[in-house]
Amino acid sequence: MINFLPWREGIARRRKWLFILRLTLLPVLVLLISLLALSFAMQYQQQLQRNLHALTSEVKRTQRAHVEATQAAEEQQRWYERVLLIQRHQAQTERPFPIDLLPHKPATQGISLLRFVCELSACEIEGRAQHIHQLSPFMDALSQAPWIHYLQIEQLLPEVNLDSQSSTRFLISFHIRSQTP
Repeated sequence: MINFLPWREGIARRRKWLFILRLTLLPVLVLLISLLALSFAMQYQQQLQRNLHALTSEVKRTQRAHVEATQAAEEQQRWYERVLLIQRHQAQTERPFPIDLLPHKPATQGISLLRFVCELSACEIEGRAQHIHQLSPFMDALSQAPWIHYLQIEQLLPEVNLDSQSSTRFLISFHIRSQTP
């Protein structure tokens, strides 16, 4: 057969080639775009997982810090309660002088006896004065007692309790002389 229109045959071949090219190129292009989108999605998911891991570790660290802080606060509260209990016990054991050391009582106002010990003629008084100036009349009254000599202050310790009240702890020593001249 003789081809009178060869140029049409070339156009038909080109159209057929273009059709096949479009038919194969389109799925390849869709596949490449899908792989690229999948790659971006996986990178995004990995980044989200890293962020989640970082946030989870931060939350755990914060929870540990919170638990430690709570335990420390509870421990501090327990110690505070123990100190208050000890202070209440000490306050209950502090009593005014059970013996009549002085002839007149205004000199003992604000002073509590913690310990009074006598061995032979040497005696010690340990006590607490609410205010340091209350110790002076007490000492004056003791020094005027005829049966006490060698009166001296051995120790003065300022104290502040948890209620912010200050007092002074003291230790006084003296010798008792017999009342017979």
